[in-house]
Amino acid sequence: MIRGRDWLGQLQLTLAAFALVFAVFGVGSLVYLLGGNAVCTEVLGAEPVVAVPGLRAGATAGATVSVCTESPSGAQSVYAFLVEGLWPLVIMVAAALLWRIVRDARRSDPFTAVTVRRLRRLTVFVLLAGGAAAVAQMVAADALAASFVEGGFHPSNAPVWAWLVVGLGLAAIAEIVNRGVALRAELDTVI
Repeated sequence: MIRGRDWLGQLQLTLAAFALVFAVFGVGSLVYLLGGNAVCTEVLGAEPVVAVPGLRAGATAGATVSVCTESPSGAQSVYAFLVEGLWPLVIMVAAALLWRIVRDARRSDPFTAVTVRRLRRLTVFVLLAGGAAAVAQMVAADALAASFVEGGFHPSNAPVWAWLVVGLGLAAIAEIVNRGVALRAELDTVI
């Protein structure tokens, strides 16, 4: 057998680091934002309060303003966490679940019903938790903007489609592995 790089080992290490970084980021956001620290957001639909120096002829200032508070209410802190800190926790859990799949694939046969089941669970988690985090981010961003400016709302930039693409990619991989399991079972009956 030709010995080469242990790609699964490197992937496993990368996933562990990825999960750790997003855990620190998510928990750090939770501690920072729920600790009563400053909260900022962009609000669309507000009237700009400052003239833009050097604005060229024909250009106009946009209707998006950045607003902050040094002493946010409890609701503003929760909204800010939902906007900034929820998605890193979802990524952390997804990376940890994928790390477990890769770890077990390194230790034994990757083409098993257990691997397929875990990939399908990861798919469901990514689609549901990722989609829920994106929707929560959009709703919380609007609520946060409205808590600063009456009638204001936040320009939506939640990555709803990114979660869908990743989830569908995982579903495809789970089905490919499932076909591998079925082919192996069929081959075992022939030999």
